[in-house]
Order: sequence, then structure tokens, then C-alpha cells
Amino acid sequence: MPAHRWGSFCGFFLAFGLATFASADGVRGISPDGKEGWLHTVDPGDTLWDITETYLGSAWIWPSVWKDNGEIPNPHQISPGDHIWITEREMRRLTPEEVERIRFTDTDAESLPAATDADSQTDGADPSAAEPAPAVYDPFAALDRTSRDLQQVIEFPGLHRMGFLSPTEEQGSAAVLGSHDENYWASQERRTVIGIGEGRVHVGDLFTVFRTRRRVDHPLTGETLGFLIDRLGTAEVTDIHEESSFVRIVSSYSEIEPGDRLIPFEAEPKEFVTVYEGEPREGIVVGMPLHRQYALRGDVIVLDSGSDAGLVVGNEFEIFRAGKEVRDPVTAAKTLVPDDVIGRVVVLKTTSTSSLVLLTEAQRPVSVGDHFRSL
Repeated sequence: MPAHRWGSFCGFFLAFGLATFASADGVRGISPDGKEGWLHTVDPGDTLWDITETYLGSAWIWPSVWKDNGEIPNPHQISPGDHIWITEREMRRLTPEEVERIRFTDTDAESLPAATDADSQTDGADPSAAEPAPAVYDPFAALDRTSRDLQQVIEFPGLHRMGFLSPTEEQGSAAVLGSHDENYWASQERRTVIGIGEGRVHVGDLFTVFRTRRRVDHPLTGETLGFLIDRLGTAEVTDIHEESSFVRIVSSYSEIEPGDRLIPFEAEPKEFVTVYEGEPREGIVVGMPLHRQYALRGDVIVLDSGSDAGLVVGNEFEIFRAGKEVRDPVTAAKTLVPDDVIGRVVVLKTTSTSSLVLLTEAQRPVSVGDHFRSL
């Protein structure tokens, strides 16, 4: 089951739930080890409890992410001017030298105040004179956030087990031919033969073995948009001959048999960052999960638009059933019934004319013929 996390690459996980990323005054940056995060300058009255809730969505997790518990036994003793580095999995106080090594990606970084260093303060100086003014609460601050602030990262680790191929990709794939062994089926670490020979393959090449499961036709035009497939495993070329080659089954999720097909291996992502383009897109749902006539939350379905229409991985759409005119039973006048929004999807993969999407929300079952549009 997939899980969600909200925020600019920061989040707090719930079981297929949502954690809201609060608006924050920190400065975005990248640490010397390549981690993205936020640099927060402590204001008077700040505590680790407040900071954790603001940046990571829940105050309760601060003991598990704070990496400086030995130096700050009481979270209320952090000092104004301290710099706190915050990433998805940790929070810690930085020295002035560490602050200088942060590569900032926010234009506000130029106005970043210097970090407080207790050893460099002048004796007799009034520390309150350097304290920044308390931030003014703005209940409408969330309305000013940009799409970058609202990025969502969706985890879906199951794409390596399924897929969607265009007709050209499916027809151009090679086949598993079998083996000299008595066993009809092949599985992990077994040797088998594929129908690709010299000049078309190299030793060490990896292929995904798949089985075609369902043809997807457009419900209005009848055009074949592609094929839903099961990914059965991965094969590595070990020995090449004139018209065929031996492969070793590196991994398998199911038995592999003669007639199963091969496409070049491509590692599938497990995380998908939402993309907000502002361009209006719309179309209809054309494909359901294997052996099903409807889809529910967590299912993967097919839309009738792809890269040719501008769709990219990470696009989000709402699923709806279009309203129609009905006759008012009292006045007999024709009345337009509003659209019924029933779900939400994110694009996992595209072909030129279609897209494989994850149903992240579903108030009711989704069926072929339901519509989608940009949020």
C-alpha cells in the first residue's frame, strides 16, 4: 500500500495518510553531503517542539529526529540566533562554520543573520539587543505559498511488478524460447534461451521478462492504446549465439515460460514527486487493474492521454463523473447536475498516448469512462 508525505522534500509518514507541511520561515539549502533541508534561525520563544511541528508536521517526533540531545537536555534552552539544520530524518544545531558550508537555494539566504556563537560574544554586551523581533502570526500565510512549497512525494514501491506498453513496444519485444532442461518453467538462477542473437545484444545486458495480460482499447474510438503487463523477473545475458542467446534469471516473481516476452531492463522509481504545471489537461479513464472492472484507492489504472498531450510523471488529476441535464420534478425545467469528483490520481509512467496512474484517493469505485482533469 503506498504512503504519502507532504512538504518540500520533508514529511512525516502516516499509513497511506497525509501529514501537512506547515508554512515556515527557514531558508532552503543543500548540505555538503548533498542532503536537502532547511536552516531555521531560532527566534525568542522557539522550542524544538514548535520547530518540529512547523517543519516536519508533528511535534511528537522531535526526540527521534534531534541529534544533539546530549548538549541540549531541555528543548526550551535553545538560544535565539542558534541555527537549526532540518532534513526529513534529523534536526541538529550548526556551528557558524557549518552554516558557511551550506549551499543555499533560497534567495532569502542573503539576509540570513550570523549564527550566535557563545565564545565570540563581547563581555558585557546586551544579548537581547541582537535578538530578532518576534514573528507576526499571519493566518492567511498559506495562501501565499508557491507550488514549490506544496510539493508532495508519493511512495509506490510496486511499479517493478506491473507496467503498460504501447502497441509498438509490445509488438517489438523479443520472446523467451525455453531451455534444454526438462523443466518447462524457468525461475530464479535458472538458465534459459531468448530469441535475440549476435549484433542485437551484449553479454551482461539486462532484460525485464513480462507477460501481456490485458489489451486496453479506447471506449469511444475503439483504438488500441496499449497493453497492461505483469513483470515476471529480470534476466541477464550470459552467452550469445547467432540467432539466440542464453540468459540467467537474476530474479523472478513468478514462473517464466516459453512465449513470455522481454524488454530492456529499466529500474523503476519508488518515489514520485508531484509536478504542478498549471496547464489544463483532461480526458477519460480507459484501463482498470487486471481481472477487475473497477478500481479503488491504491490501484493502478490507465488514462487516455500521454506525453504527446504534455503529461509527465508526477502530474496530478482529479477523477470525476460529468454532470448532465435532468428535468426538475417540480418545475419540469431542465437543470444541470454538477460534476461528481470521486478521486485523485498521480502519473507513474507515460507512453505517447496514455498514462499509467496511481489512484491516491477514491470516494467510490472508479470505472472505465470516468473523466479526469487538472487540479
